[in-house]
Amino acid sequence: MNSLPMSFAGALVVLPVCAQVVVIDNFSVGDFLDSGSQNSQIVTQSGLDSADVLGGARSRRIQHAGFGYVWDVADNRMSVDLANSTTILSLAWGDLDVSGSVPNEYVGTALGIDLEANNNQAFQLVVPRLIGGSVQGEIVVQTSSLGESVTTPFTLNGPGTYTIPFSSLSGSADLGNINGIFLHFPDIVVPAGNTLNLEIGSFTMVPEPAEWAVAVGVGMLGWGVWRRRFWNR
Repeated sequence: MNSLPMSFAGALVVLPVCAQVVVIDNFSVGDFLDSGSQNSQIVTQSGLDSADVLGGARSRRIQHAGFGYVWDVADNRMSVDLANSTTILSLAWGDLDVSGSVPNEYVGTALGIDLEANNNQAFQLVVPRLIGGSVQGEIVVQTSSLGESVTTPFTLNGPGTYTIPFSSLSGSADLGNINGIFLHFPDIVVPAGNTLNLEIGSFTMVPEPAEWAVAVGVGMLGWGVWRRRFWNR
């Protein structure tokens, strides 16, 4: 029987070490449907599987100035449908205090996580669907002493995978001990007579793309060595 050479087996070990994605929320648990009854309220869902929702709890808030929004989590995605109006949309994980960037207090259990553990260097949003306009957002991280850092604003302008590097964070937060993460869309403007639909499939922390490339490259190199040895026997 042919066995895997050490070079290929080693490559299999390198892959998870160099490229371990950390899930903040994959929206596979904690389904809800809000069609306007919870406008401007902070709603916290607890007791969720921590493998799917960081810290096992998700807080949410929508402030819709008009009528006609539907916000839900189902089928492994978050979806929001907005009719003509201006809307503020926020999701929070962990414990967050009111600040210039976090307009409301989100009381939860402190996460106490190291953002950069497992070689992670960026946030990543997977957007399966966005029609009717573009959406500007930002990510805020806080520590217990109100140390806070905020990413440079980013724009979702269609379906795709959006990577927001930790290097875009500015402020005083200790990235090695984060208590809360805040995903904030502070000014969604839908013109009169229009509608907007935004879906987010996952929110994660990932390594830099270069690290993924190194991991895959090492794996392919190991596979090539094994393949040549196998066929030369």
